[in-house]
Amino acid sequence: MKNFLLILAINFICLSINAQTEMNSVWMKGFGDSGNEHIMASTIDASGNIYVTGRIQYSLDIDPGPSTVTVDVNNRQCFFSKFSPTGNLLWSRNFDGESVAESDGVGIAVDASGDVYVTGYFRDGPIDFNLASPGTNTIAPQDKDMYIVKYSSAGAFVWVKAIGTLSANITPRFVKVDGAGDVVIVGSFNNEAPTTVDFNPAGPSYTLASNSGPDDAFMAKYNSSGVLQWAFNVGSPLGEMFLGIDIDASNNIYAVGTIQSTADIDPSTTGTYTVASEGTAEAILIAKYTSAGAFVWGHATGGSIGDGAIRVKLDNNGDLLVSGYMTSTSFDADPGTATVTLTKVGIGPTDAFIGKYNSTNGNLIWAKNTGGSANVEPYAMTLDAQNNIYLGGGFSGTMDMDLTASVNTFTAITIGGMDVYLAKYDPSGNFVVAYNFGGGSGPGGGANFMQIASNNDIILSGYYSTVADFDPSAAANTLPYVGGSDAFVNRYSQCVSPDTPTLGATSLTMCANGVATLSVVAGNLNSATNWVWTSVACGSSTMSVGATATVSPPFLTSYFVRGEGGCPTPTGACASASVSVDPLKGITGTVTTGAAIPVPGFIQLFRYEGPLTKWDSVTYQNVNASGIYSFNAVNSGSYIIMSIPTATDMVKTYAPNNATWKNSTVFYHGCLIDYNININVVPMLTLTPGPGVLSGKIIEGQGYGNKGNVTPGNPIGGISIKGGKNPGGGIMGQARTDATGGYTFTSLPLSGVGESYFIFVDIPGIDTNGTHHSAIVTGTTMYTDLDFVVDSDYVSPIYYTGIKEVKLGGERITVYPNPATDLVYIKMDAKGESNISLELYDMLGKKVLTQNYEAVQSEFKASINVATLNRGVYFVKVRLNSGEAMIKFVLSE
Repeated sequence: MKNFLLILAINFICLSINAQTEMNSVWMKGFGDSGNEHIMASTIDASGNIYVTGRIQYSLDIDPGPSTVTVDVNNRQCFFSKFSPTGNLLWSRNFDGESVAESDGVGIAVDASGDVYVTGYFRDGPIDFNLASPGTNTIAPQDKDMYIVKYSSAGAFVWVKAIGTLSANITPRFVKVDGAGDVVIVGSFNNEAPTTVDFNPAGPSYTLASNSGPDDAFMAKYNSSGVLQWAFNVGSPLGEMFLGIDIDASNNIYAVGTIQSTADIDPSTTGTYTVASEGTAEAILIAKYTSAGAFVWGHATGGSIGDGAIRVKLDNNGDLLVSGYMTSTSFDADPGTATVTLTKVGIGPTDAFIGKYNSTNGNLIWAKNTGGSANVEPYAMTLDAQNNIYLGGGFSGTMDMDLTASVNTFTAITIGGMDVYLAKYDPSGNFVVAYNFGGGSGPGGGANFMQIASNNDIILSGYYSTVADFDPSAAANTLPYVGGSDAFVNRYSQCVSPDTPTLGATSLTMCANGVATLSVVAGNLNSATNWVWTSVACGSSTMSVGATATVSPPFLTSYFVRGEGGCPTPTGACASASVSVDPLKGITGTVTTGAAIPVPGFIQLFRYEGPLTKWDSVTYQNVNASGIYSFNAVNSGSYIIMSIPTATDMVKTYAPNNATWKNSTVFYHGCLIDYNININVVPMLTLTPGPGVLSGKIIEGQGYGNKGNVTPGNPIGGISIKGGKNPGGGIMGQARTDATGGYTFTSLPLSGVGESYFIFVDIPGIDTNGTHHSAIVTGTTMYTDLDFVVDSDYVSPIYYTGIKEVKLGGERITVYPNPATDLVYIKMDAKGESNISLELYDMLGKKVLTQNYEAVQSEFKASINVATLNRGVYFVKVRLNSGEAMIKFVLSE
């Protein structure tokens, strides 16, 4: 069985909660025999393969799966194995020697090519480092010597190097490959008398002289061929050790370990940097060196009994996380001028501690510790991509897993021994979740190393010496136990519930018929797959999925969102937002001349349609006899207004007093007030009749305002144009293009000196800067080359008829139904014999069909089959003898 504790913290101010985390067993692997098997270190490659090293003893099946891979060794020997991400053994290698010879694996690393580097020590007799070719790579130690061996990704021997001397025990502790493919090893060498160690056995000799103490800390860098790049040692009369390293993107090296007494940790011959412990007690040593081994910064902190650092990891912010142990009753964890006192928790002899430091200067960011009633061994530490912190190891008795003032106590399950534990903390060191694994009675076990896979799965490895349940769930799931101490490597997935998100706004007011966008601006999905939006209640029917939701409620409505999908059960809290709806307001005004005389005619309202990059006509009405118009309940948006006078001596005028839309007043209409927009109509320029003619046509093309330099496309009918005269810019005529796209202005006086005529397209949204200017100097001048090219993708001809009925020659024309689906009917009275033509145009002004009727005597009724046409807006042009009218209708589903 196992213990599990979870703390859920709620922050109502920012509308988020700490995510609930559960860990689940993916696979568990254990192996051993009657001897002692331990996994001491692990690593993981870019493909997710897992590598472990440690020691085995005697004869055993080293494959924890269904297959059998028997290994026989004469004594305690190093092994290293490669597992697939699914936990299958891919290969395993080990060393061997004569009956008393032994070796141990303490560190393992893998480079970008998948080649494997293992380091450890060997002693008491020759060791064969390549059992695939017995005797070819056997080395006899001088004392307790260090080795580093390289194998290929397939497990083939490449090379081995051994470092030792008759007067020193050399113990590596950690190995890591840097970004350049070089291999960095740290550890210590032990000597009771001054000695020298050659760290380049292949030559030339590169010796380090010990200091006078029992242990010197060393650091050595080798290239991928095993050639020494540099090495150094630091020491004092009482001893130092490097126990762990990490390397940044610039290949700077961060080393941690222990120091006793006073030591110069600058290895150069030109500089000195002295740090000291409190008296003769061990202290936490942290130092930074460049890729060339040059000292950058370092410090020592600790109390009067003994403290040390074991693991170090860089997070994604470049901060340095250091974990280790403290046995001192208390000590100042801040190496600077400030004081941050850590005090032991409980009565046990050892606490676990963790500190975060600035990697640039080594300044403390925070430090915390935890302990309990008995011993705590905090050997494993790592980080995930979100900078969450994972601690592991072993403990006996009880242990408070919380690094803060809160108490989250776990009790060891193993009777008389140690449990394996695994704890997770957020980037600030706040408790998230923890588990302990154990069972039976006896010495128990511990975790020595941890890795985080790319999907945030946890790879935990170490040893156990009793029947232990390693499943975090309530189910019992024990690993087979053979005897002595067995090795384990387990994989755990994390099911992290989503945060309760923070919304960009939690209370919105919008106009009726409007659209509001709700958005998640903070919060992590974690193990959930998407944000799910609902209305009515949290967890009701899904209305939208994603970080945003677009809503258009008819009345006050509440919306809810939470993360769902993936492994979490969707039972978490929702964030919510309320959207209230205000009724629409109107737009009113007057249409008059400069003398305040009402101008009869029509008024047309245009709304800006952002996605179409144009202004679109949305409604149309008569101006009453007093020159007053009134649009009721107008949707919110940006608008311009145009007056269409009935009188022929008045120009179509945009509010407040402009012949072109570009100079009109653009106003945003919401739902707070009724807008009042008045129009002072521009009078038509009166010209003395003359012989001049100005004509041209509007055609499709790829641009606007081009003349004679593009390939003409189809003509566009129904385009509003205006003609004017310069100087002065007065408008002397206005018209719409016919079905051929053509227009003609006649009876124009000839141009005088400096005078010219111009035309421009009068469609809101089409730039009027492309007007063409031409002088008319003779009565025969016909400017047929003034063809305007308009990109039809951006043109929606705005026709004068947004109504169902119009009059033509005194006859009422009716088009119905509107909207239509299959058939459109046209009905009118024809007095006397009449010729009638019906032409159907789409929104771009393209003629779709023509139907002609001759010698109609009385009431006229016809139909147009529109069933096969695309749905949208269409126009019927009705020609009655020499007159014509245009009526708009809509085809709907």
